[in-house]
Amino acid sequence: MCRQCTKIQDEFHYPSPAVADLAGALPLLIKNQEEKMQYHLLKSGIRLTATAALIGLLGGCVSKSAYDAAQNEYEAVLKEKNALASNNTRLQNRISELEAQNSEIAQRLNLTSDKLGKKAMVVQEQEDKLQKASSQLDQTAEALRSREEELQRTASTLEEKETRLKELEEQQRKNQKVYDNLVSKLNKEMNDNQVKIQQMKDGINLNLSQEILFDSGSAELNKSGVTVLRKVSQELKDIAYQTVVSGHTDNVPISGGLAKVYPTNWDLAGARASRVVHLLEESGVSSDKLMAVSFGETQPIAPNDNADGRKQNRRIEIRLRPLQ
Repeated sequence: MCRQCTKIQDEFHYPSPAVADLAGALPLLIKNQEEKMQYHLLKSGIRLTATAALIGLLGGCVSKSAYDAAQNEYEAVLKEKNALASNNTRLQNRISELEAQNSEIAQRLNLTSDKLGKKAMVVQEQEDKLQKASSQLDQTAEALRSREEELQRTASTLEEKETRLKELEEQQRKNQKVYDNLVSKLNKEMNDNQVKIQQMKDGINLNLSQEILFDSGSAELNKSGVTVLRKVSQELKDIAYQTVVSGHTDNVPISGGLAKVYPTNWDLAGARASRVVHLLEESGVSSDKLMAVSFGETQPIAPNDNADGRKQNRRIEIRLRPLQ
């Protein structure tokens, strides 16, 4: 081999510093697989070109064995280039596929994002509805609590009224019993129109005429008066009733010697009421349940312009009220 060919061959196997710098700098420029592939193709192309040039230069001045070696190397580099080119094509196709998949995924993500956005809006609407429903439930619960409290108050009031009603019914039963007993005891006097017994809303009222209790112009009980009042006292001494005895007169002024004892109808009516109270107390009725009152001529029950009316107005009333 000539000296020139040996130099060329050496430069092929041992590149110049400029070529070596270029080949060494290329990897620094690689950023992805595609750039790597381009780098390998470029490197193979450089080697292939160099090998082809070497074969051309050595064709006339090298031995057959050296030429065959160079030819084999050329074919190997060419094969490597073709393989790299084919691999590059596959990589390009794969990149295209991945880009298509990436585009499809991006579209699906956008659709999914839109669906999620719509679902989020639906969820927000549901949350708003739930919040509104919760607020309405709170208001309803508060109204129910108020209603329940009102019903409890009503129930309490009804219970109190029911208790009171039972008390009144019991009292009415007692009143009826007292009334029936008094009517039974004073039946004859009632038939003679000398005693009247009346059931009141809050008790019993006895109306006793003057004639059955007192002589005219007197405040002392006569025999029939004592008998009648003792019958009444038998019923009153064992029951819890307040007994108010009130004296009433007609409107005829007191005159003559009687005026010295009872100057006015007030005095006469008061004296008679007081005497009835004393007899009831003597007959066993507790004094703390007894009261005497004088109304004089102020509460007539009939006109005073005739004898019959004045007779009705001259009376003793005994009002019985249950003690609370």
